[in-house]
Amino acid sequence: YRVFRRIYPCLWQYRILLLSGFFFLILTNYMEVRLAVLIGSGADILRNSLGPFYALQKNLLNVFLLLVVGLGLGMAVTRFWMRRLIIGVSRHVEYNFRNDFFLHLLRMPSSFYDRYRTGDLMSRATSDMDAVRVVLGPAIMYIANTMTILPMTIFQMINISPQLGVICMLPLLSVAPFFYLFKKHIHERFTRTQELMSDISSNIQENLSGARVVKAFSRQEAEIGKFSELNQEYVDRSHRLINIRAVFYPFTFFLSGVSMVVILWLGGLRVLEDTLTLGSFVAFNAYLIRMSRPMMMLGRMGGGWQVFASNGRVVGQQYGRHP
Repeated sequence: YRVFRRIYPCLWQYRILLLSGFFFLILTNYMEVRLAVLIGSGADILRNSLGPFYALQKNLLNVFLLLVVGLGLGMAVTRFWMRRLIIGVSRHVEYNFRNDFFLHLLRMPSSFYDRYRTGDLMSRATSDMDAVRVVLGPAIMYIANTMTILPMTIFQMINISPQLGVICMLPLLSVAPFFYLFKKHIHERFTRTQELMSDISSNIQENLSGARVVKAFSRQEAEIGKFSELNQEYVDRSHRLINIRAVFYPFTFFLSGVSMVVILWLGGLRVLEDTLTLGSFVAFNAYLIRMSRPMMMLGRMGGGWQVFASNGRVVGQQYGRHP
């Protein structure tokens, strides 16, 4: 909450772009839901194609195919503008953050630079700022996308079969406690990794500015060894961070697979018992896929969200005592 409160003024000035992006996002999700409806209806037409109305059903199927192609093209256009506008805002915000950060450094007294190393400030202005930008655009888009597509798909799934709709939701709901369990570890590992990046930046800056001293005292090999140790430690910490962040996406993918297996089993039995049409069964699975994808992306973004929270100190126009 504190992070968003500080970046809210920066986002507000791009509200028109964000609202336009959200409009295309909603339109994209609506067309995705309608596409699943068309696929289900087309499956029913194929199943009942052998009958007295074969010619009529064939023409109707052609119409459905054209509608599917049209929706596909429409989704391509709206998805492009959705990403172009929402993620484009993150680039604008990053630009403003860098300018504000640089101006803030120019206003700081000389004593400030006695407390903070040049490498620390360089790390704030580069890797930290880039981490905020990388997460800010996709995070807003994926959260808005999930909040939009989930109500649409859940409504359609419950409309087809309330029991199947509730059953398929149970595995996916476990994503939230799983994320809560791991967020502290992600935060700690990312913080340690970024701190080491500051040490590396400081080491490079000190060696470049003191190159003559290093050569005069023949310290090349010692400095190379020191930098290699820092670099290897950064790689090791990055691997530990990557390992824990990589758990989220496979886990949500696994939960989606569990839901799919359950629905294939229970829904398939209902189709065989003629209590559920084939088209409804196909449409239900299409809804499940469309609901699972944003859930998996949220799982993938779970680690990135902690990166965003960890870098909250570098955003906003008021930096206080810290860079």
